[in-house]
Amino acid sequence: MENKKPIVKTHHFGQFPLYWIGPDLDEVAKTCLYFSLSGEESLTAPPFCNPAHILLNKGFRVISATLPDHENNERPQNMSVVWGDHPEKLENFFDNMSRAIESISPQCDGPIAALGLSRGGFVATHLAARSKSIQTVIGYAPLTALRGAPEMDLSNLANLVKHKKIHYTIGHNDTLVETPRVITTISSFIDALDPKERASASITLSITPSIGKYGHGTSDATFVEGISWIN
Repeated sequence: MENKKPIVKTHHFGQFPLYWIGPDLDEVAKTCLYFSLSGEESLTAPPFCNPAHILLNKGFRVISATLPDHENNERPQNMSVVWGDHPEKLENFFDNMSRAIESISPQCDGPIAALGLSRGGFVATHLAARSKSIQTVIGYAPLTALRGAPEMDLSNLANLVKHKKIHYTIGHNDTLVETPRVITTISSFIDALDPKERASASITLSITPSIGKYGHGTSDATFVEGISWIN
């Protein structure tokens, strides 16, 4: 996918910066959150930014923020260990981001969707568990667990997200975030539902052939397919 860099705008909520592309924050607009790396790279660096650009072309305002340990466009390799050693960094990020979401929600045309790639999928799901404004979660090859901080596992959020629309995608042999972990996580969300709720639930997992280095990669077709779940 060819990406032309859009204009990235910035607004600070206290000391916490948000980055976005599309309509200004004081305009009412369809709004999505998207997380991958730093706030700027998530919106401008291909292929990580591809979902953001697809959404922009559909008329969405796409908001991002710099994930913990990604300042100065750093890209730590083993996030399950890096974040697992310091889960308090994540909790601080979630608190700041949740306050920002509630501040911008009046300018959002309908519910907010949260999308994330790999570590960004982990963040998007945690934010959905904390915010009533987020009703849809799209996780591309999402990280689901941290080493040394089992309390942060996404399966622990099942009761908080089971009534939201959730769509994860994963390669059949993803060796980075581990395909079996993603399957188990989605299963935990479904298991949390009462039997009578399952017919109307919208919790899905798409497994496709693995591509990319070490089996971890997401095609443009997969990005588009995930976005199709957003109303």
